[in-house]
Amino acid sequence: MKLGMPWSVEGTRPEARETAREAARRSGMSLGAWLNTVILEQRAEAGIRAPGHEHDGDRPDMPFRHAAWRARR
Repeated sequence: MKLGMPWSVEGTRPEARETAREAARRSGMSLGAWLNTVILEQRAEAGIRAPGHEHDGDRPDMPFRHAAWRARR
């Protein structure tokens, strides 16, 4: 998949999409930025490293990157 290209996630329920849109709106972020934040935070919390970064140091990728967003939850 090329970066910047539209994509969809098949099987996503309408209520899940609306919940994501509302959460993004409330956080003051675009839907794409909000999804990136949530997905990457979950990756960091699960200890999953980004592809190509398996040998980086022991630091998690994004634990406090969006502190303002995290404070609003």
